[in-house]
Amino acid sequence: MSESAAAPPDARSWADHAHAVLDARALTAENLTIRSHVLRYQNRFAHEEELLEQVRALGFSSAYFEKRIAWHALPRFDRLVARAPLDLPKEDETTPSQEVLEQLCIVTALGSDPPYYLVGVELIESIKNTRTYKDIPIGILDTGLTDEHRHELLERFANLTIVDPGLDVEIALPEVDFKGMKRSTDGLKGCLARPFIPKHFPGFRYYLWFDTDVWVQDERSMDLFLTSAVKHGVCSVVTPDVGSDFRFKDSWWHRECLAHKLVPDHHLPVLLDSPAISAGTFCIDLQSGFFDLWGGYMKESVEYSGQIWGPDELTFMITRQRHFPDCPTLGFRHNFAPVAMSYGMPIYGKSCLLTPYSAEPVGIFHFCGMRKNQWFAHLIESEEPVDVAFNIAGGGPRHQHGIHFRVWPWQDKPEIRAFVGERLMMHDACS
Repeated sequence: MSESAAAPPDARSWADHAHAVLDARALTAENLTIRSHVLRYQNRFAHEEELLEQVRALGFSSAYFEKRIAWHALPRFDRLVARAPLDLPKEDETTPSQEVLEQLCIVTALGSDPPYYLVGVELIESIKNTRTYKDIPIGILDTGLTDEHRHELLERFANLTIVDPGLDVEIALPEVDFKGMKRSTDGLKGCLARPFIPKHFPGFRYYLWFDTDVWVQDERSMDLFLTSAVKHGVCSVVTPDVGSDFRFKDSWWHRECLAHKLVPDHHLPVLLDSPAISAGTFCIDLQSGFFDLWGGYMKESVEYSGQIWGPDELTFMITRQRHFPDCPTLGFRHNFAPVAMSYGMPIYGKSCLLTPYSAEPVGIFHFCGMRKNQWFAHLIESEEPVDVAFNIAGGGPRHQHGIHFRVWPWQDKPEIRAFVGERLMMHDACS
């Protein structure tokens, strides 16, 4: 029986079989080239790098080896690629019309501080990866971009506008916020700007906001935000880790709000009865008046508290509860916060990441600032699972896939497998 004919059909067994065949062979340039392909197929790039060191030590050289050495020399982010587009069937009632899409602007904030610049690039890439929203104008609130990054974004992405919002509320800037964290002027601009988005990106009716550390997997979540805002003036989403019936008074925000007096006392009864809403993703119809109301409450609260981080989200809740109590609030599939929250990590499905509790496609991932956490340092941006220990309920070692928009190269997998199979078969035929 030939070596290739003995290979089992599934991918993992196929790769293991290929390694076993190569283990019995001499260390020739050809066989090392084949093993490199097998390791690439498995996303075992650290092992491939060790193999390339072996290639150098043996004095082998080829255009292929030089290309692989150059690839490994790239920054990690540049070695990753966009996920395959997810194109799932849509329902007519939640699909926005072309007329509505032509009045839409997608907005986020972006600075050059690591790792948020790269996360923001992933967000833009994920939007460009959709079928419906890839050509929609994107507005970037400049919260500390370098000239180099600003130029890179404008060169790379079409239909993108970058605006420095300045300070939309006049206030003496605190050196530290109520959490004891130093706040830069650039970061504070981002905290103040959201209620005033139409001023910075005029000419649109609908504004769909994403926090920087968000990426879109299933564009049907974007459909829901937009069509709900068309009907109700605004569409919001629950705070990660809670259900739609969870109230603000039961959340950690309640304690922070009262302890640091982030909003005037006369707003507290309304705020405490509000659902626990996240302003990390929302869609607003300009003609609803929501932005004007929100901006007024924001100015009032910032002047009252002297704080800039916090009142924007709290006043978003106040505006919604006072003036739009019946607007829909989407569930946490549309604002899914992996690792950071207790409802666990996503499941890797056949073509996308799924929620662990309902096995539905995650619509929007939201890292909630956790990208800087050491948990993320352990996650390979890969479809190949690794053992990771998480400090969450039911934690401990578990197999976990990469959860970012960029993953290890996947487009060339069929080509790689064909290459390996052909080389093994050719060897058998010649021998």
